[in-house]
Amino acid sequence: MVVVLIGFKTRVYNTVKAIIFFLMTIIPFRYPSTPLVLLTPLLIFATCVQILVQTLSDRLMLLHLIIQTIGFYFLGMDRISERIKRMGAEELDKGLRATVILTFRLVF
Repeated sequence: MVVVLIGFKTRVYNTVKAIIFFLMTIIPFRYPSTPLVLLTPLLIFATCVQILVQTLSDRLMLLHLIIQTIGFYFLGMDRISERIKRMGAEELDKGLRATVILTFRLVF
């Protein structure tokens, strides 16, 4: 919020939008390898919503979604699959429960 206000004050709002888009596109490529690994698709969606809110551009949001989908397909799927295979039944159950709870909290 502070960054957006500074962008309006200094009249470099497009630069601020570009910086926010760049950061939110690059940062999520670190997919979690914790028991909350199942939360990754929700994190990508939440980041898309933040880009839409911050930049007010549906094209930037769509571009972000395409970039994240490609990155998720080539980088994230293997890591997530390996992590799920290493998880025990109890750990997977806890991760799934936490993912469902966090999903409902973010949606509602």
